[in-house]
Amino acid sequence: MEKSLFGDNCLTLINLANLDYLLKNKEQDVTALLSSSELQLFAGYSYAKRRLEWLGGRIAAKDALARLLGDASSAACRDLSVLPDSHGRPVVSTSLLLQWRPRLSLSHCKNYAVALACREEQCGVDIEFCSERLLTVRERFTTDSEMALFAEAMPELSRLAILWTVKEAVKKCCFADQPTLFGQTRVCAVREGEGGQWWVDCCLDHEDRARIRVQVVRFDRYFLAWVTGGTHA
Repeated sequence: MEKSLFGDNCLTLINLANLDYLLKNKEQDVTALLSSSELQLFAGYSYAKRRLEWLGGRIAAKDALARLLGDASSAACRDLSVLPDSHGRPVVSTSLLLQWRPRLSLSHCKNYAVALACREEQCGVDIEFCSERLLTVRERFTTDSEMALFAEAMPELSRLAILWTVKEAVKKCCFADQPTLFGQTRVCAVREGEGGQWWVDCCLDHEDRARIRVQVVRFDRYFLAWVTGGTHA
């Protein structure tokens, strides 16, 4: 389990292979972290892959939330329920007395599940495996002008993976209640840092936000992007 803290944001990344081992050998220890409402949902999943992905997202969420709230005890984790709203976005409910309501975003891809918890109005996170599948759907989510924002030496597939994860993260943060895919988000600037990280500015078709910045990191063949409700002029 990888953990990161960024100011008022906490991000947790879980290797699903490790969770699968725990689930097969110590299921009671793992499910003891779930609330009664979450246990009911978990019991309804019969497909092993879906069970693992769903559980990975909840365990990652509870870890990120517990660190954000400053209480990582099992009792606190059980009291935090992560349930979907009418748009499928994860919502946190708890009987704990809080001065503010934590926000949450989840994602999973192949071997990993990730959760981002924050104090801001909304947040979004996405993880994507760098596969050739992106080449077949390129026209659905990017333009030549966006691709040209990256360094010329960067492989096409890496550019596509970054653009996909960025726009997915922005959609979860700003457009989760709308049926659009990526049409309301346009990448307008890219800045590359050291060690496989980028900062990507997006121009939005949104009444409250004109521009938003997304952070992206690469590890192995995965790209991970996250964004909070902050805006940038």
